[in-house]
Amino acid sequence: MTSFTKLKNLYKMATLSFFIIILLFSNCAKFAQFKTAVDDLKIENIDLRKIPDGIYFGSCDLEFVSVKTKVVVKNHTIQRIELIEHNNGKGKKAEVIIDNVISAQSLDVDVITGATASSKVILKAIENSLLELNKTKSEI
Repeated sequence: MTSFTKLKNLYKMATLSFFIIILLFSNCAKFAQFKTAVDDLKIENIDLRKIPDGIYFGSCDLEFVSVKTKVVVKNHTIQRIELIEHNNGKGKKAEVIIDNVISAQSLDVDVITGATASSKVILKAIENSLLELNKTKSEI
């Protein structure tokens, strides 16, 4: 192998390494923004006495985790919650939080350990469903 070929290969490896480092740093920055967004996500409890019977749709999207929900309310109680869509990375186990919300009839439930981001995004999507009731309500 000639010196020129060695130099050319070294240049290719250096260029590839540079782009890999740039890619890693940009993904780290995106993940840091995502983590901050999750930490800042506040879930407000909803007064179900003010929610009329109906089917409500809502969503929450924080880039790495997104959720679309369908919430069925009857007699001022949450009867059913469906995840229409859940892009979750590794947060699939957070989906059990739906049962906790229905049992408690409240959004004030503990997040699922190991799936905090998905838990919070699911709760926010449910909240958004019920807060957007004037725009998305349909009769049962």
